Amino acid sequence: MCVLIFTLVPLGDDSNNDDGTESSTIIMSEIDWPQSSIAQIVPQPESNYGKIEWETYYGFVIYIGNTTQAEYKDYVDLCWDSGFNIDYNRGADYFWADNADGHKLEIRYQEGDIMFIRIDAKGYGFNK
Repeated sequence: MCVLIFTLVPLGDDSNNDDGTESSTIIMSEIDWPQSSIAQIVPQPESNYGKIEWETYYGFVIYIGNTTQAEYKDYVDLCWDSGFNIDYNRGADYFWADNADGHKLEIRYQEGDIMFIRIDAKGYGFNK
């Protein structure tokens, strides 16, 4: 005799996580790229449709919508060319690297044509 046990686990609320994991819903609209000095060292994506999860002088987390897999790859290449090519790890849907100043960049391609971008200045966030 075989007994099957099913457990129902809630999928969570509609909040977003700042660790690159997907949430059930991300509400997006037109955004302006942050003006902080840390934001200026990261290329601005082609799409300005997204959600700024958080932003401060030492970093930010932004979700960019309307981004195809090809546009994601092109954006990663731009970031590589702008100096984020030290201690890197790159896959089909993720990229993280440092630049010469020790700032850390993380980019992920997520379901629904969404690109997750996070940067932390040296000594802050996940770059401690």
